[in-house]
Amino acid sequence: MVSFKLSSVIALALAGSALNINAAAVGKRDGAAIDKRPSYTGVKAVDNCQSFTDNFDPNTDLHQHWEKMNNASTYSLTSDGLEMKILNPRGSGLGPGSLFSSKRLMQYGFIEAKMKSAPAGGLVTAFIFMSPNGDEIDWEWVGDEVQTAYYYQGIPDFSSADAKALKDQSTNYHTYGIDWQPDAITWYLDGEVYRKVTKESTYKDGEYHYPSEAAHVELGLWDASGSESTAAWAHGPINWSEHPDHVSAHVKYVKVDCYSS
Repeated sequence: MVSFKLSSVIALALAGSALNINAAAVGKRDGAAIDKRPSYTGVKAVDNCQSFTDNFDPNTDLHQHWEKMNNASTYSLTSDGLEMKILNPRGSGLGPGSLFSSKRLMQYGFIEAKMKSAPAGGLVTAFIFMSPNGDEIDWEWVGDEVQTAYYYQGIPDFSSADAKALKDQSTNYHTYGIDWQPDAITWYLDGEVYRKVTKESTYKDGEYHYPSEAAHVELGLWDASGSESTAAWAHGPINWSEHPDHVSAHVKYVKVDCYSS
């Protein structure tokens, strides 16, 4: 079994489906050209942040930008990009999966991935920011749902989550982006604004519950069939009789754009 730091995801599953929709199409962004982004002069960059693009061709050196890659049998580089796999556990626990965590932290910036989620209920495909102390900003896919969420210092505030059906997320590639700024988080789907949350809207209990700590970029695929409630949230448990060897999610590329100070 792969160990993930996606604590909020598990907590969300255990808490049920208390979801608060907060989406709006308020603009458009050319997700294919992050080098054309304006400079945010008011944002102080993390010293070790490094912008990069991985196209995940067969010659990509995964160790240049990523760590925590787990067992090599759970991923491969193909002509179609990075294949992340959940392996059939063959009756002995949960299927081992993939986790990729960026070597460098970033504090504010833009990330983007073109990908297809795993085509099986009971599995979670993830593209997220995760900080060492629990600040988190998510794109996640379960069954035919795409979910967005943010969390502050690991507090399980499930009202931050949004879930909508995206019927072809496992059969067709879509481009997903997160624009994380000091005053707002914007999620993009295929270049269109999918959801936006402002820092001002997160104020409660005398403070802003807004993710602001430097974070790693993470890609992951994991088996959520371990408990009844988690499996139900992920539309599982997975039926391994339909998947004799493994189930895969595919990532064409990942782009990371650090903001300049």
